[in-house]
Amino acid sequence: MTSSGLAAFLMIRQSAGRWKGIPVIGEVELAFRFLRRPLIAITGTNGKTTTTTLVGEMLRGSGKKVFVGGNIGSPLIGYVEGPQDDDWVVAEISSFQLERVGDFRPKISALLNLTEDHLDRYETFGEYAAAKERIFARQKKEDYALLNADDPLVSALARGLEPQVLLFSARRAVSRDTCRNQDLSRARRQPGGRGTGAVAAGL
Repeated sequence: MTSSGLAAFLMIRQSAGRWKGIPVIGEVELAFRFLRRPLIAITGTNGKTTTTTLVGEMLRGSGKKVFVGGNIGSPLIGYVEGPQDDDWVVAEISSFQLERVGDFRPKISALLNLTEDHLDRYETFGEYAAAKERIFARQKKEDYALLNADDPLVSALARGLEPQVLLFSARRAVSRDTCRNQDLSRARRQPGGRGTGAVAAGL
């Protein structure tokens, strides 16, 4: 099992001989293999923590028992060692963590946005985006993928995904079978507008 803090390509170059024929996975992938509760996984360049926290609070407000963690708070690997008695697991997932997933399959996934980031780790923006897109890789038709309609790079993914795609928008109304944001007045006042997409995805 690798640490998400060390670039995968560096570890592979340094240890390729020892890893021959041995699957290399990360903490999130290992935890998922033991996870028994439905998972909502949230990623994106900005707004991950806000959205993950918001979704958790909304589920709690509806009377559900929820574990919130992943890249924030408690790691998933710690959760699966416990009783797993929650109705939902909501996890913030980083690109680093998604590099080494295989069977990882959220019931609901969300990609909030894509902008250049972590280019000290990835050689190109395309590699960074590809890592983020791995959140959808194992989802099936009965699963759901939430995509930001206001981000052209994100919304363009809709055509090639197997799960049911739901679009959300902070700027315009979307069709009735997609996620629709109802009230963004407070989010729009947040510096940089980062909270806007987060609130839209949560709603």
